[in-house]
Amino acid sequence: MVPAVAGVVIAANIWADLKLTWFRAWIGAFILFFLVWRRYKPKLRNPPIWSYAVLGLVAGVLAIFVGATGPFLAPFFLRDDFDNEQVIATKAVCQTWLHLLKIPAFLALNFDYTPYASALVALVVAVIGGTYLGKHLLSMVSKERFVFWFQLVLAILAVYLIVSTIT
Repeated sequence: MVPAVAGVVIAANIWADLKLTWFRAWIGAFILFFLVWRRYKPKLRNPPIWSYAVLGLVAGVLAIFVGATGPFLAPFFLRDDFDNEQVIATKAVCQTWLHLLKIPAFLALNFDYTPYASALVALVVAVIGGTYLGKHLLSMVSKERFVFWFQLVLAILAVYLIVSTIT
């Protein structure tokens, strides 16, 4: 979490209305690489703790320029020693932290949230509803099915990120 703060601060300081849409394609390529790599080395267990510091820093930087870093973070939590709930909960905490960090960063960059207030309220309500529904559905899915659907959604998002950058 601390390196994510540093990443957001670094990104906010170099922000100059940059349009770095090519980041999205790189994230998509990274996800596809990870999914292929996972086919050959399917066990992901206890990565070194320092790797999460690097992940936090990179995610913090990306959060300012890309927006939602969920597809980038997701592969790191698809560990074989995490159950379904741990994967989702850990990713959700990281996403929440990054989104909370962006609020003061964008305020410092003079972003006006006012025109988006109703959309933000609707999104918060949707997140709460989706979390409630997802929590109940998650308990009914086996680890194997969860990994299959998780990877399928990641692959679809990766292709979307690449195609939307190109078109």
